[in-house]
Amino acid sequence: DICVDGVANDGSNRGSKVLMTKFTTLCDADPRVAKSPMMICSSDWKVVKE
Repeated sequence: DICVDGVANDGSNRGSKVLMTKFTTLCDADPRVAKSPMMICSSDWKVVKE
């Protein structure tokens, strides 16, 4: 379980989408990791949708 829903100083969580995208891209690049199911959760639906 990895949480990337950190809140920035201005109260937004705009970095979450970038972090989640990078994390899932890295996981997809490794065949050993890519074949495993992944449960993605976020407090912001836009992060999960991308």
